Amino acid sequence: MPEIIHLPQTHSTNKYLRNLIESNVLQEEGTVVWADYQSAGRGQQGNSWESEEDKNLLFSLMLSPKMIPAKYQFIISQIVSLGILDVLNGIKPGFRVKWPNDIYFGDKKVAGILIENDLSGHSLYNSIIGIGLNVNQELFLSDAPNPVSLKQIAEQEFNRQQLLLQIVERIFHYYDIAIEENWEMIQDRYMDFLYRKEGYHTFEDDEKQFKARIHEIDTMGMLTLEDKEGIKRSFAFKEVQFVM
Repeated sequence: MPEIIHLPQTHSTNKYLRNLIESNVLQEEGTVVWADYQSAGRGQQGNSWESEEDKNLLFSLMLSPKMIPAKYQFIISQIVSLGILDVLNGIKPGFRVKWPNDIYFGDKKVAGILIENDLSGHSLYNSIIGIGLNVNQELFLSDAPNPVSLKQIAEQEFNRQQLLLQIVERIFHYYDIAIEENWEMIQDRYMDFLYRKEGYHTFEDDEKQFKARIHEIDTMGMLTLEDKEGIKRSFAFKEVQFVM
């Protein structure tokens, strides 16, 4: 089991972990920093992550995936998403991954993932993976449109440390598969659990809203959408979003 550093409070587990790496204090792959509260937790696109103290699971994990070419770094998002989904769907079926790596139950968001990759030449060097999972919180006060917690979904309290250990174990399960370069298995399983993978839905790019269906997600994480006229367009992360 990797080393787990537990903090009552920190500004950001990702930043704390990065400081350890840059100070040459941390060398062991798989080290986890887990906090009861983050004063400056971040989500994708610089969004803040609301989390009531001692209620949720906030942690960061360090990997050194030097065998993965930089252009295929999306595989890290996939293995982390699948590790979380394995645990959550064992509690109650119905959890999905919204491209690229938000975890949803129905149309509500239960977890977010923030990955910071360091590159060395054409390969990955370090990946700092931050995960925020709503566990026992019941009241959300921010203007986030659709948060939900495990307690609200399953109607029971959860042991956060137990969830942490289970999720880290499943992430490493898929990480081992990635090391063996069985990326097709990971890609297929990711697609199996993709949010809104069936039917036409409303999306929005820089210009307009439009109806389309998900055609594919390639190995570099590009999302290809197909409209009702059969026209396909591919998007990188942040170039298109779901309309909820």
